[in-house]
Amino acid sequence: MLTIKSIIKHSFLIIGLGLFFVQCTSENDTIKSEDPIEGENAINNGSSIMNFDGQLFSIPSPIQTAHLIKASGSEYNSNLLNSIDNINKYNSTYKQALNLGIYGADFAYASYYEQDQTSIQYMKNLKKLLDALDLSSVVDEDFVERIGENINNKDSLMAISSTMFRTADNYLKSSDQSNVAGLILAGGFIESLYFSSNLAKMDASKELAKRVGEQKLTVSNIVILLSKNTDEEVKSLIKEFNELESIFEKVELSYQYARPETDPVKKQTIIKSTTQVNVSDEVLEEILVKITSIRTLITG
Repeated sequence: MLTIKSIIKHSFLIIGLGLFFVQCTSENDTIKSEDPIEGENAINNGSSIMNFDGQLFSIPSPIQTAHLIKASGSEYNSNLLNSIDNINKYNSTYKQALNLGIYGADFAYASYYEQDQTSIQYMKNLKKLLDALDLSSVVDEDFVERIGENINNKDSLMAISSTMFRTADNYLKSSDQSNVAGLILAGGFIESLYFSSNLAKMDASKELAKRVGEQKLTVSNIVILLSKNTDEEVKSLIKEFNELESIFEKVELSYQYARPETDPVKKQTIIKSTTQVNVSDEVLEEILVKITSIRTLITG
């Protein structure tokens, strides 16, 4: 029987997740800071600090979101996934990039729940979209082998994923595809938030609701990131994100700064600042409704 480790080790399709610029993060680190973070990597509660055109953006990792969902005790729900059959609808670069993000988050979710056959199906869709976007050669098979060999070693995975990030980022910039990268990130973010906001209603611990509320700053980051793209379709998507941003204004965040710790050897900055989150059931429902609407526009 195939295991997630063997799937990841032997399948070149895992590079789809590499294109999310996901940095493997420590579960014990605290929530993201609003302040710019220096250093090659910044580690916080499931977010990655990445550089686009000289600006730093904090974007949550679909992998860490999947981990937090499972850790909350939520049962696996296949109905949350974007149908694999929808792949045939995505014929434009706009849709392909967004849904590469969507399907990557789906892959992460199914993988964490050890849904091996489902994971394989979603990896096939990742491969199709990577081919369509001419991104299949961004990361070579040596990276895939290294991931398989270090799948249980978080520090090694962090270093490997950092290299993947730089490789993908450099490729997209050199080939004038930074806008594609932004759409991939937006798609992964929407799907992860769709999972969290749906399942938060059934989470007695309120940890998932807190996770949703934490994304108030991320929504603003996504708007800034997408604003670099002047395509008409993207302008419509930005409008949807602006409306989502307005809803998130109702989320109460209180921020306490603590000096970050930097490891010059690993080139990592660990965020020590913390944020208290207050999101009411009513606001959570508003977020879910809007996220569902945006996701329908992307996946339909």
